[in-house]
Amino acid sequence: MRNTRSCNALAFCNADPNYLAVGLDKVRGDSSLIIWDIQSATPLLSPSKSPHFNLTEDIVEARPQPRIARAEVGHHRADGRVLQQHAPTEIVSALAFLPQSTHMLLAGISARWLRLFDLRSAVPATTNIATKVYGIATSPIDPHQIACCGDGIITVWDARRLPHPLLTFTEKDAAADGARPRAGSFVNHIEFSSSRRGLLAAHEKDSSYVRFWDLRQAQGSESNSDGERSGESSQSRAAKRSWAPWTAGSAGAGNGMRHGNVESQEALALVLSDTRKSVFLVFLSCMCADASF
Repeated sequence: MRNTRSCNALAFCNADPNYLAVGLDKVRGDSSLIIWDIQSATPLLSPSKSPHFNLTEDIVEARPQPRIARAEVGHHRADGRVLQQHAPTEIVSALAFLPQSTHMLLAGISARWLRLFDLRSAVPATTNIATKVYGIATSPIDPHQIACCGDGIITVWDARRLPHPLLTFTEKDAAADGARPRAGSFVNHIEFSSSRRGLLAAHEKDSSYVRFWDLRQAQGSESNSDGERSGESSQSRAAKRSWAPWTAGSAGAGNGMRHGNVESQEALALVLSDTRKSVFLVFLSCMCADASF
């Protein structure tokens, strides 16, 4: 790279960890989104330095498909490990590959756009959503479910139904749980649990706690598909809630949500079924290791 600048985001591909996406600050003349193929650097790291050591066709073919396309870059200083470069005039602040995909990449662009790249083509198709994005989270359990945060607002989407959100909420929606929104505060990190379906953790800048949100399907919200609370009565479950759940298609419409396909959205609609906060600040990574949160 010709310029030294801040790296804002890194994302390895879960389906093929050889792929690495890097998000950078804006610098004139350079792209801010770089897609690398780490495996292409393997010969350089070999201690034998054998001239015959190279990537074989068998190794390449064994990698998950489809592959990310290599773009033709005319610049003579281009690194051979770079597959694609994008966002030449923008800032990339957040990145995430869809969990089971080798080529679908989400990016937060200039705090104004959520952009989905399909990297199978050297000139990828994109889906653009006008929304402020400071963080992106993907669900390890529901691979099409994604969430992003910006200016204190958390929005949950289905990657197959973009640009229509499933649910939008803020700290104000936890008022019954004692939440007191602070002026100028914003959510700077979110993460889905890898052990409990629909559990989303959120942290506000300068906050001393992490808030947990339970998201459930609108239809049959009293039942849990994974049987986690199958032994509890509906009355005991209701007593643990801070409010009666609402769907994204009803009360959510008051938050500015718009639905293009009402029937498909109703089938995917989510509700907020519970919320709570940690007693003290914990690392979000702990949530993925402990299903008791």
